[in-house]
Amino acid sequence: MSSKAGHNAPVFEKYQQKAKNFMCSCLAKGDSNTQKTPGGLIYRQRWNNMYFVTSAAFLGTTYSDYLASAGKYLKCSSGSVSLNELLSFSKSQVDYILGDNPRATSYMVGYGNNNPRQASDPNLLTGALIGGPDAYDNFTDQRDNYEQTEPATYNNAPLIGVLARLHAGHSSYNHFLLGNLVVRDAAEDKPQNYLWQSFDNPGDTTLPGMKVGINLKTSFHHSLSSWKSTNDPSIGEFTWTFDTGGFLQTFIMNGFIELYRAGPWNVRVFPNAPSHDTSWNGYNYTYLSDPNEILFMYELTCSSIIARVVMQLNR
Repeated sequence: MSSKAGHNAPVFEKYQQKAKNFMCSCLAKGDSNTQKTPGGLIYRQRWNNMYFVTSAAFLGTTYSDYLASAGKYLKCSSGSVSLNELLSFSKSQVDYILGDNPRATSYMVGYGNNNPRQASDPNLLTGALIGGPDAYDNFTDQRDNYEQTEPATYNNAPLIGVLARLHAGHSSYNHFLLGNLVVRDAAEDKPQNYLWQSFDNPGDTTLPGMKVGINLKTSFHHSLSSWKSTNDPSIGEFTWTFDTGGFLQTFIMNGFIELYRAGPWNVRVFPNAPSHDTSWNGYNYTYLSDPNEILFMYELTCSSIIARVVMQLNR
């Protein structure tokens, strides 16, 4: 993954492609997506399915960290994926496990008001994760229902990794929790089905993980725009957007008047960006240009740093 495979590079390139395909499938953005229950839990088999759930969730967190450290992005067949989406996927599986599901059932012994009482092991196993529901979110809490009530260390082990990762925090992940205002159906918690979300409509401010760019298929612009006045948040005079002709670069515009251009992307930064200290490694930038979209976003590598980009009312 770190390009240190030497003469084994061709083998690891195949491994990288399989890892990419797997994560795209988990996010339902691949060519052959993983099966999920109606409530959103990954489903692979009847007997102790939770092993696959916790392993996939753990891989979602580690793959997100790999992309952040490598300054890369995940490009799936149905579109690009932000680091927040990977972490959101992992969190959605943990939420389901701990009770955010159609049955409001926790599948961890001792956690929540409605948790397993009849695990197949008769000993008191507080914290043990059992096999979980079937493909339709159905579950029967009976000791002889081994397929669903059997606890296993290989269920818990990946889950510990996911919980540790989420507890440790990450600036982009925290911004997803605290900064992304969404409008959705009350019964819908999948980000791809949100009716509207602020991370797709930045207004005058972008946070780590938010997209700025253009969807070339729908012509939708993820652009920054200043407020009309200090008391009026409607679109003002100034915008920050991409140019789709010639070298792809960003512009700050006052109506149709060009005030500033950042210069073409040079793989690391926009060269004309002011006050950019390339010696500090606190940002990971993602820039994508393909027939479907033009996309730019940034992540922070240090969880103790808070950052935002704001389009001001005046020059």
